[in-house]
Amino acid sequence: MSTLPLSGDKAVVPPSTAELLARLPPLPDLKRPLLRPDEVAKSIASGDDAYLEEMISGRFMDFMLRELLDHLPDVVQRITSLGPAGLVLQARPSNTINALAVPTRDGAVIVYNLGFYGAMYSFSRAVALTLEQHNAMQAMEWLSSVVDWATSRAKEPRIQQPLELGEESASLAANLSAQAQRFAMCHELGHVMTFRRAETAVRAATLAGVTVSALPDTWEKEYAADRDGLAMFLRVLASQGKSAAAALIGAEVFLNAAGMMHESSAEEEQAHPPPDDRLARVRNQFLQACGERGYELAGPSLAVRHILEALRGFVTQEVRRRRAETTRRLSEVFEAYTASVTQRSKDDMRAAAKHVSRFLLASPGATLDFLYERIFAPKVSDEPDGGSPARLLAINAALHFEKPLQEAIEIPRLQLHFEGQP
Repeated sequence: MSTLPLSGDKAVVPPSTAELLARLPPLPDLKRPLLRPDEVAKSIASGDDAYLEEMISGRFMDFMLRELLDHLPDVVQRITSLGPAGLVLQARPSNTINALAVPTRDGAVIVYNLGFYGAMYSFSRAVALTLEQHNAMQAMEWLSSVVDWATSRAKEPRIQQPLELGEESASLAANLSAQAQRFAMCHELGHVMTFRRAETAVRAATLAGVTVSALPDTWEKEYAADRDGLAMFLRVLASQGKSAAAALIGAEVFLNAAGMMHESSAEEEQAHPPPDDRLARVRNQFLQACGERGYELAGPSLAVRHILEALRGFVTQEVRRRRAETTRRLSEVFEAYTASVTQRSKDDMRAAAKHVSRFLLASPGATLDFLYERIFAPKVSDEPDGGSPARLLAINAALHFEKPLQEAIEIPRLQLHFEGQP
């Protein structure tokens, strides 16, 4: 899967694997790293630095890749033919939701961001809460917040409050998420299998703020990666002596989650085919691959599918409702503020900015978009040099946010905007 924009049509020379890994941002520069400073300090103080090294190295999901490749000798042979560096899985401790397969001069790299891992686990927990604890309303409300965050300018699947699960529900959620991760990993391996040697034409793609060489996305390539990925997953399960049902369950979680975020995203252009089209193809492929037992083996996935489809309908409507209501309330606040700004003290202005920043809790998607539009609205002829009351209120509200959210609404380029520079 890749949600990264491609730019330029000119072929570029891909870096080596070592060069690509060296260009990726170090841990301190990653947005909202998984490791908390207090946990890092505690690990160092205790002398237990193995986990820390694993996290910083980005190799802490290698176990899953090894598990798959142990049962796919032809894939290993294909990877070996790409070059001496082979395939490197670089898991990044970032909340950004994406995974991307990148060819290098001497191999290939799969960049798998941990926000993707977290998103799959969030959807799986919502399914488990509904299926095991019959609490669909709590699951839908909670998931609406996750999706609102994930499809906002922040692009992060944040969780404001934990979703409490019983032991059985937590175990189910972990299993659902694990199958979704494996399907996603097989999908990326499907992309890697189409790579050729370094002379293959590539284009520039932006990855964590760094320009890298990537192959152009097309819908056909995504369909093919789904097809090849499912075939790989089924082969792995057969080799392990496990039920093929896990493959379709993983696809249902993965692609329904993608569908839920697709329906709530404000982006008009989608790099991937509609998730429902992908699901239909994967389901048909599964039934054909499993032959007479296809419908029987697809049975366990039906319960997961029905819950996810119900959640999708509610979450899509709820996210839209929250955003519309939050936008309406913000408009009223800004209108009232502008009308009375000359009568407000500096303390009143600071309080108003803080009040506006708290709308983030109602809908991050609406709040970040609203503030961005007010901050970068075209400057009118009679606007003071320091900015209009509405612009200043939006800026001061955004300054209450943590740095990653300020970056999401492009506060760092504010000075350039006012100076009229590109």
